[in-house]
Amino acid sequence: MRSWASAGIFGLAMSVAPVAAQPSTDQLSGRYYLSGVMETGSELLLRPDGSFEWAVTYGAVDAAATGHWSIDGRAIRLQATRRPQSEGAAYRLGERGAWSGRATHALELRRERGAMAERAARCPLPSLAEEVVPDLSLVAYGDKQPSPTEIAQVEAEARRARDTAQLALDRLRRTAAWQANKALILESEAAIQAFQARLSAAQGLHAASGTHGPELAPLKLPAECQLPDPERLARTFRGAAIQLFDRDRYLRGEGICIEARYDKRAPISDVVERGYAFFPVADDERIVGLTLSAPGTQVGKGTTLSVSLPAGVVQIIDADLAGTVTPPFQEIVLPVGADRSLGAQALFRRGAYRKAVDASSDSGHRNLR
Repeated sequence: MRSWASAGIFGLAMSVAPVAAQPSTDQLSGRYYLSGVMETGSELLLRPDGSFEWAVTYGAVDAAATGHWSIDGRAIRLQATRRPQSEGAAYRLGERGAWSGRATHALELRRERGAMAERAARCPLPSLAEEVVPDLSLVAYGDKQPSPTEIAQVEAEARRARDTAQLALDRLRRTAAWQANKALILESEAAIQAFQARLSAAQGLHAASGTHGPELAPLKLPAECQLPDPERLARTFRGAAIQLFDRDRYLRGEGICIEARYDKRAPISDVVERGYAFFPVADDERIVGLTLSAPGTQVGKGTTLSVSLPAGVVQIIDADLAGTVTPPFQEIVLPVGADRSLGAQALFRRGAYRKAVDASSDSGHRNLR
C-alpha cells in the first residue's frame, strides 16, 4: 500500500512540468536592442544596480526614459523617473564641419513646415492644395475592355468635372470675404473631389484599353494657396547650422532656444527643431557666442559657449538631455521569454528586446551609457 502511494505521488510529480525559476538580476542585466518592429530603433540598458536607460527613434520622433527596474516574477518592471528640471541640460562644443546634405535636408523640412503654416493662415481652403493632385490609382476592370465610346464618355465627364472645379475656384478668388463664404468653400471642395473621381475613372479606362489617358491641365489655385519651393528656399540660405545631439541617448534636441551673438550685428534667436537650429551669417561676419536656454526660460539666460562660426559650417553641440525629456511612460512591464528576451508589446504592440552578445559589459556601446 505504501509502495503504491509512493509510486502514485512519484508518477504525479513526473507528469507536472517543472516551474521555471525566476531569472536573477545578474542574468537579466545588460544591453538589449529592439527587433521585430519596422523602421524603429530602440535600446534598453539594464544595470546591475537596478537603474535603467531606454531610448527609441522612429522617423522624426525621439523618446527616452531613465529610472529603476526590478524583477516581477517572469517579467521586469520599469519605473521611469525624471531628473529635476533645475539641473537642466549639460552642453559642450563638439566637432565643426562643412555644410552637409543632412543640414540642407533639415533646412528644407524647416522651410516647408513654415511655408505650410503661413499658407494655412492665409488660404481659405486648408485641404484644397493637397487634394487637387489627381489620384492616379488605376481602376481594376478585369478582362473587360472598354469601348471607344465608353472612353470618350468618361473623358468628357472628367473634363466637365474639371471645368466645374475651376469655375468654383475662380468664383472663390473673386469673393471679397473668403473666410465668411463657407458654402462656396464647400462647393469648391466638392467640385474638386468630383474632378478627382472622374479623372481616376478616365485613367482606369485608358489603362484597361492600353491607350493614353486624358491630359487635363492642373487646377489653378489662388496664389494664397500655393506653396513655395522648399528646395529653392534652402538653396538661397547663407549661414551656419547648429546640430544639438545627445550621443549617449541618441536623442535630437527639441524646443531648446539658442541665441547667437555676432561680431557685427544684434543677436538672433532660433528654436531647435528635430536637432537643428539655423542662423544667417554674411561673408564678412561671424557668430562669436551661443547661449542655450531650456524651454520655458528666458531667452539668453542659460549655458553660454564661445565660438567663431563663419557661413557654411555645421557646429555640433554635444548635450546631456536627460533633464529636458519627459518620459513617455511612468511604469511599464515587459515579460521575460524562455530565451530571456523581453517582450515589447506594451511599448510597440509587437517585437522584443534581445540582449547583445557583449551586453554584460558597458564597453563598446554606441548609444546608452
